[in-house]
Amino acid sequence: MIRKLTEKEAKDIQIGASIMSTGGGGDYLDGIKAIEICEERNQKITFLGMEDINPEGFYVSVGMIGSISEETWMPVEQEIELMAEAVKILEDSMNVKFEGIISPELGGITGITFAVAATLNIPMLDCDAAGRAVPLMDHTTFNIVNIDACPVAIATRDGDAIIINKAPKAERLEQLLRALAVTSGNIASTFNPIQGKLLKNSTISSALTVCAKIGKAQRESTETNRDPIESIIKAGQGYVLFKGNVNKDTEWETKSGFTIGTVGINGIEEFNNQTFKLWYKNEHLISWKNDQSFVTCPDLLCVLDKQTGLPVSNPNCKEGDTVVVLGFKADPIWRTERGIELLNPKVFNYDIEYRPIEELV
Repeated sequence: MIRKLTEKEAKDIQIGASIMSTGGGGDYLDGIKAIEICEERNQKITFLGMEDINPEGFYVSVGMIGSISEETWMPVEQEIELMAEAVKILEDSMNVKFEGIISPELGGITGITFAVAATLNIPMLDCDAAGRAVPLMDHTTFNIVNIDACPVAIATRDGDAIIINKAPKAERLEQLLRALAVTSGNIASTFNPIQGKLLKNSTISSALTVCAKIGKAQRESTETNRDPIESIIKAGQGYVLFKGNVNKDTEWETKSGFTIGTVGINGIEEFNNQTFKLWYKNEHLISWKNDQSFVTCPDLLCVLDKQTGLPVSNPNCKEGDTVVVLGFKADPIWRTERGIELLNPKVFNYDIEYRPIEELV
């Protein structure tokens, strides 16, 4: 059954989602703001478990595509408006009424999709199409099981309404959407309009419930002066990969619609006299410990503030920040042959073989 989320419950999900977002998916503060906007507007954020979806009903994912820069920045209110507009454009094109929103990835986008669903007066589903944040729209569980993302609807801040009914493959659709994002200063796009009967095997079920557990652990630990990192690890079954101080402001650039950069960390405590490096393309994807390749995608690399346990989004690591790098196992769907083919270091031109995180730590 559909249930209303309290503001606290929605924010717990948002924090958990951003912890698991591998540095991407948008700033968690934007997600928090989107949830607060719903409260100010008296809009209900509602939540639907996967056991209660309508098998014959239609559901859709929606998100923002683009990079982080002063030129492409837009207020949260505008992102909500554009994403809701994209859903309406697709409804008109398909002549359907969507019955719920599917989370496209985890991150600050989570709270914004809550607000989109509330604006449209439909629930958010308890699933996700990535179980993390991902740099390319073809990095989705839908693509792993070969479900077409099309038709997609795009809304731009210039007022464009665009439908792509067909693309020969997911990679081509990514190229088209990324080009639109570059020329339009980020875009809102729908993905994977799908009937409920196909959702169970094509998304990560209960993903947002897991986020709620992790976010609640972070919140309650800080409220009771306990170590939030320890609580997050327990809630999410994660690993401490490194602790240290960021050795200089993250070096990054905006290139072809992506935010690309590195983070260097000098170890403290049990990692004293050791080094750690992360490479990201919107999201953290590859790590090196003491100059040796270490944990990589599709497993999760998450940078958190050591004291608060709050996530540090890319490209916001600053010199002197004391951080903890946590690792989490990717969902089993990413560890299938097709999942690894889509998301591994070689996709990004690094000659590194993926090895499961549990074999490395």
